[in-house]
Amino acid sequence: SCNRLLKRELALDIAPERFRSICYNSLVWGMREQEPQTHGTCDVNIVLTVQLTDEEAAKVVLDPKEYDDSKWISPQEMLEGDYHPALKVSVRGLLSHLKLDEMRKAAQEGADDSTLAALAKQYLATTVEPDYGVSSYKVKSDKKSYEGVVTASKV
Repeated sequence: SCNRLLKRELALDIAPERFRSICYNSLVWGMREQEPQTHGTCDVNIVLTVQLTDEEAAKVVLDPKEYDDSKWISPQEMLEGDYHPALKVSVRGLLSHLKLDEMRKAAQEGADDSTLAALAKQYLATTVEPDYGVSSYKVKSDKKSYEGVVTASKV
């Protein structure tokens, strides 16, 4: 289904075996698009990653009726910027997976203990717990005259 979603949302055709699971989040919203709008909704956010080629990235097309703005940013920009806490958790998960891959590859290639220890410390740095409580990030919609706070909690 992720393949179909990328075709519909980004005009990309990505083979399913290229996707890798990163993390899962539960999101609870006070409002929703469907009637009755004030009854809110709860979503499960399944985060996958895929490494796009330069050619694939250049082909990305977003529906202007659905997206007001978009841009490519680095993981560090996401972590340091004013973005939804769930996105930051997802980026930390991605960075953890990448660092763990690097550590596994180094071990397979016979890296010495000090190299592996340094990689292990770098890996642990990516697994920091997110900030819980009310976030400084606000969900805003000028079109709907809506602004809401975001609270992150551990389940």
